[in-house]
Amino acid sequence: MIKEIVPNVYGLFLANKDEKTFEGVLPLEKGMNYNSYLIKAQDKYILFDTVDSSVIDEFQQDLNTLLGDHPLDYFFIQHLESDHSAFAYHIIKDHPGVEVITSPLGFNILKRFFDLDGLSFKTHLIKDNEHIVIGDREFITMTAMMVHWPEVFVTYDTKDKILFSADAFGSFNHLDQDVFTSAFNYEEVWLAPARRYYTNIVGKYGPQVLSLLTKAKDLEIKYLCPLHGPVFDNLKDINFIINKYLLWAAYQAEEAGVLILSASIYGHTYQVAQKIYQTLLDHHLNACLIDLNTVDVSYALSSSFIYQKIVLCASTFNMGIFTSMEHYLHDMNNHLVKNKKYYLVENGSWAPSSGRLMKELISRVPGNEIEEEIYTICSAHHLQDDERLNNFIQKIINS
Repeated sequence: MIKEIVPNVYGLFLANKDEKTFEGVLPLEKGMNYNSYLIKAQDKYILFDTVDSSVIDEFQQDLNTLLGDHPLDYFFIQHLESDHSAFAYHIIKDHPGVEVITSPLGFNILKRFFDLDGLSFKTHLIKDNEHIVIGDREFITMTAMMVHWPEVFVTYDTKDKILFSADAFGSFNHLDQDVFTSAFNYEEVWLAPARRYYTNIVGKYGPQVLSLLTKAKDLEIKYLCPLHGPVFDNLKDINFIINKYLLWAAYQAEEAGVLILSASIYGHTYQVAQKIYQTLLDHHLNACLIDLNTVDVSYALSSSFIYQKIVLCASTFNMGIFTSMEHYLHDMNNHLVKNKKYYLVENGSWAPSSGRLMKELISRVPGNEIEEEIYTICSAHHLQDDERLNNFIQKIINS
């Protein structure tokens, strides 16, 4: 699907509606979109990135429609991950003499993916804050190391005030005919998939994201063009998503409230998690309960970026932590989620140990706080446990 963003700037939006997982592991509810961009700068044709192998045929047709008989002159490769570079070899082969504009590391990675021997092309290895003039356009390149690969850079078009942002500001879900955020209530329709995309893909690299946002803070941005999801075409939505990125990258909570995560074997631990959840609601507190046995861990990780307080409720399993909670804690560690206050609930019929082990895993990430008391369930909750549980909940409310 081709959409004109502004005169002579086109988006090639390729939807894989049937894609079930992203990067082979993250579940997709509504498929995935892969975006590429073409600019006509007087008599020069400039392409920004390509797409995933699953949508190559449609991409080639759309690109040929835009190019007609004109060869491609410049090829910006901002990110070498395969969902954006699958057609890179064909671009270089089919357009002899094309100038490949990429980062030094990006060019090395390009050669690792593809055998370029015998192909006729020029190379331009960008520098940070470099100004590149092509036709009637001037572009500024900004390195974006580890957002979320080390070779990444983004590009600002000074003429139309467009930031081609690579994987930054992207989202899960495919696009239909509407490709601009102004066609939606962005917060209602796109924030949740954008948050889950950021937290599970880029979330580990908060300092690097903040570095990129600092570089771009003085730019007048009228359009944000990511490689996934919709194009931001109005200042309201641009400011909204940038402010969200500032919070996420600094590991600051979006809102006051409590996230409760449960990993229960036979349901007794989950019943206590429900009691905690309902009591918090009865106190008019914002709370969210996720059953890790039925909800993919990527949603729990995403929700962890929303709240500052997190209650972990896990059964003891083989003298360890029940599997689904252990998975969450390893993801939390791998993504370096910090600045959270954790409250721990363990269950064990004869030798409860999940609380101690959860504490050890949480403590591996600096900047987290853990409530000293671990609330222990001995097999199941009973009426005589109500007072003890309520005292524990009061600590969550008052801390």
